[in-house]
Amino acid sequence: MRISSVKVAGKATYGVVEGDTIRVADGEALAQYPDLRSALSEVGVEKLASLVSEGPVHPLADVSFLPVVPNADKVFCIGINYASHIAETGRPKPEKPVVFMRYANSQTGAGQPIVRPLDSEQLDYEGELAVVIGRRGRRISRDEAFNHVAGYACYNDGSISDFRRHSFQFGPGKNFPNTGSFGPWLVTTDEIPDPSTLTLTTRLNGEVMQHAPISDLVFDVRALPNPHWHNDLRPFTGRDEKVAEFLRGHPESGALLDDIFNYLTRWLPVYAANDRSYVTVAIGCTGGRHRSVYITEQLAQRLRDDGIPLNVRHRELDG
Repeated sequence: MRISSVKVAGKATYGVVEGDTIRVADGEALAQYPDLRSALSEVGVEKLASLVSEGPVHPLADVSFLPVVPNADKVFCIGINYASHIAETGRPKPEKPVVFMRYANSQTGAGQPIVRPLDSEQLDYEGELAVVIGRRGRRISRDEAFNHVAGYACYNDGSISDFRRHSFQFGPGKNFPNTGSFGPWLVTTDEIPDPSTLTLTTRLNGEVMQHAPISDLVFDVRALPNPHWHNDLRPFTGRDEKVAEFLRGHPESGALLDDIFNYLTRWLPVYAANDRSYVTVAIGCTGGRHRSVYITEQLAQRLRDDGIPLNVRHRELDG
């Protein structure tokens, strides 16, 4: 199955590609799962076709592709990972994965322009295989790794090379807006049970510039989701199923949760920098204790996932 995020008549949606058409989520599905990130996380790959089965069908020629997951929770990138390229450059083979991060807002959809910033003349292509996580986990063994993968996609990891060489960190040259082309779609693991059988080819104006088997990776897909990671891998969103079930019936609670989370992650580090080690955050929610408990507990978990400890106390107030 091929799954894609697209814009139809200027409106963002997602769906399943069928030949040269795409069947997209209808209004009812979008009300519950507004983007592919929430749909994959809360419904799963296996049920996505059923979710969009009543949706409208559009020719691919009439849609604009978005990044496969436009608002991914994390984008981990692995550098210096092809054995043949390492040998060509004379670099030593890394003992651990060379990890750097991309921000989701540095990405663009397939067929959309990759933008060279005015700050540089050195925009370079880098064809890559994207591995999309579909099931949350941490310290995942090789034997279990494929069970956490939703599918695979093409990725042009466009680089601003002079900024990438400013330091030992790749990140500065990898996060300019609209430089990472992600898509056009995710191909599910039932069609690609073993990604090492794939071959990656990058063409520039029809000329082959990169051509390498995925089996050439020093750290293959099964090697990567293990204790090398400092953070957990998750399927695009941190909501557990119980919270998700509640929020589906109360979509305004999800928006409130996101607003509070974004505010706190912006300002709590500022307080910490000013030697305020203890900060009290009071959150008042209409709609009863049930809603308040879910929002505060989920907020605490999301902050803990970001390395910000938060203790939660619930108190009912009159009036």
